[in-house]
Amino acid sequence: MPKIGVWLMPDNQRDGILEDLLCEAMSSTSHQYISAVVDKAKTDEFAAFRQVERSKAIVKTHIAWQDPNKKNLGEALNHFENLDAVFQNFREWLQALFG
Repeated sequence: MPKIGVWLMPDNQRDGILEDLLCEAMSSTSHQYISAVVDKAKTDEFAAFRQVERSKAIVKTHIAWQDPNKKNLGEALNHFENLDAVFQNFREWLQALFG
C-alpha cells in the first residue's frame, strides 16, 4: 500500500497559504518595507487584492523587485534569505513519510 500524507499550508499548524511561509523566508527588513508599500497601495486604491491575498501581494512584489524576469515562485526561490530554515519542518515531514 503506498504511503499518503497531508500537509496543510503554510506550516501544518496555522491557516494560510504557501506565500505566508515565503514571507517568513524574507529578511525582516525586506518584509517590513514591502508590507508597508503593499498596504499603502491597497489603502490608496492602487492595488485591488483581497486581504486574504496580502501575502501573495507581498511575495510577488518582493520577487518583482529582486528580479522582474522571474515569472514564478520556482524560478525566484533564491531571492528568499531564510528559505532553508523556514522549510525545515516540511523537509523533515517528507523524509519521515517517504524516507
